[in-house]
Amino acid sequence: MVHTMPQFSTTIAEAIMIPDTMTQFLKFLLSQSPPHQLYLLYDGDYKGLDDLLKSYSSSGTKVAVIEYSDDLEDFVEVLRAPLTGSQVGRRHILLLCSRANVAQVFQKVAAESLENPSNWWIVLTWEEGVAKVILDLVREGSAVLLVQIRKSGQYTFRKSTIRKDGKIRLEDVGSWNPNDAKVRKVSLELFQDLDETYSDFGGRELTVTANNNIPFFGMKEFDNGTYIPDSGIDINFMDALGDALNFTYRVMKPADGKWGGPLPDGTITGMIGEVARRNAHIAICEITVTALRETVIDFTRPYFMESMTLVSAAPAEKNKAFAAFSPFSPMVWLCIVISALAIGPVVSLETWFMRRILGKDTGPHYNLQDSSFNLFRSLVVQNNGLSEDFWAHKFTFLGWYLFCFNVLVLYSGTLTAVLVTPAFEKPIDYLTDLPDAVKQGATVGTVSDSSTEMLFKEAKDGIYKEIWQLFNHKDRSQSFFPGPDEGFDKIISHKVIFVNAQFNSRIRATMRGADKFHMAKQSFYPQGYGLVCFSGTPFMGKFNKMISYMTEGGLIMKWADDQVLKVALGRKLTEEDGEADGGPTPITIRHLQAAFILLALGFLVAALAMGLELLFWKACPVV
Repeated sequence: MVHTMPQFSTTIAEAIMIPDTMTQFLKFLLSQSPPHQLYLLYDGDYKGLDDLLKSYSSSGTKVAVIEYSDDLEDFVEVLRAPLTGSQVGRRHILLLCSRANVAQVFQKVAAESLENPSNWWIVLTWEEGVAKVILDLVREGSAVLLVQIRKSGQYTFRKSTIRKDGKIRLEDVGSWNPNDAKVRKVSLELFQDLDETYSDFGGRELTVTANNNIPFFGMKEFDNGTYIPDSGIDINFMDALGDALNFTYRVMKPADGKWGGPLPDGTITGMIGEVARRNAHIAICEITVTALRETVIDFTRPYFMESMTLVSAAPAEKNKAFAAFSPFSPMVWLCIVISALAIGPVVSLETWFMRRILGKDTGPHYNLQDSSFNLFRSLVVQNNGLSEDFWAHKFTFLGWYLFCFNVLVLYSGTLTAVLVTPAFEKPIDYLTDLPDAVKQGATVGTVSDSSTEMLFKEAKDGIYKEIWQLFNHKDRSQSFFPGPDEGFDKIISHKVIFVNAQFNSRIRATMRGADKFHMAKQSFYPQGYGLVCFSGTPFMGKFNKMISYMTEGGLIMKWADDQVLKVALGRKLTEEDGEADGGPTPITIRHLQAAFILLALGFLVAALAMGLELLFWKACPVV
């Protein structure tokens, strides 16, 4: 149970007497570093405990007392409670327990990942062997001060520090005796300043888990299964961080190759799982900060910000088989056809009128067939072969020629523009375009077990929920890919619309040929990438300060620009000379399909007419 300033009832026979010197000692500790809170965990009856606690409460420290239980349920609940508002600051956790129970406490802390850099553990003991318990069970992230009370009344201090191999060691920091002024002072600070401690890792080697993921973390693999960093934004970042804080790092890949996170069955996959299990100190590889992941690991502040986008195959050029008809709308074509059909009868009617009504019988006589065919020739820039004996004909022909001139000029100019200017199918630019694209045979995809998948999977309603239904859940391999490279390979070969981060997509499109891909106009889901550290990471504060220095100094964006330039130059060097000369597009057979189709139709109609004509003359021979 948890109490505040309890009153303990004890019997002298069963009670363990707390000496007055302990109260003096705790006052001495308060003078070294006053905490904001004190948690006392005890496992027996201690006479004088009230006086012990008053030494803390009188200094303004909030005190909570927890009685030891085998399941440590109350204690775990208190440790999990976040510090907020006025509570934020250091907490002293005073263990007044037997050696066996101290071991149980630190086993529970490790099992539940309860390490917290704000917690400073003070283990007071009369027993021997507690030091070995601490060395065996305490992990990095728990700062421990072991106070050994000797029979002489002297208090010896040993505090936990980190060795170069990452193991805990106990460093002697002096002793204290209220009756001997010569030993009252300690040789070093009792409680470590984490920023100062982790300003220099002492050449320590950290383990970093990452996937091969240009432009953030490129790596090379050797035959023996080891990896070395190659190039990328995150590698530049880690190198700069290591130089500043004096550490090196080795690289390991997660066994499943995923970015990962906690799953409903309790397992933790990918890079997130490797750090959560402390197989690695850090994960860095374009890892999005999410609340779900932060339930099992700690994120630094973001060092890179961007949004998501949709990447699809570049829109196909529209079929120009009937490009010859594209300059005019159907209504215009209908008006031209009607005009062409009407001009012959109009000229024939004028001829008939002039001859019949005016009685003028001079000049050529054109029947309907001759008039229609010859005037149609003007429409296709051919001499019509008709003479204009009547002024009515002259003005009719003038109007028809002007009509044909305007039609031909507009048609030829527009057709030229249509043929040399590419026209493309409608691209995928918005999330709302995805349902229609899926109906037309496209597949929506993203990286498996990534924050992007979780974004759509966890959506309760709205457009994200609708899009989640568009993924192929019957065969996950068609929609969920191990990494961005596999997703980009599917964009062209399997008509996949890939949901991915903008910068990552920009780099991969450039590597494969930007003209092959289309980046959507819409961006969505702004996100930040952070370093992943194990829960209770003591160097979190120092890392966050270094991230602030690098982002404010513009280093991250410089490294990003360097990656773009590197990929662009590499792509340019691999292109064949003269592949794109920037000149006008030549007219190909694809552009003139309509002309050949019309010619073929003309031959077909002529053949049919010839056949009908032969049948007619056989049926009705001329006598």
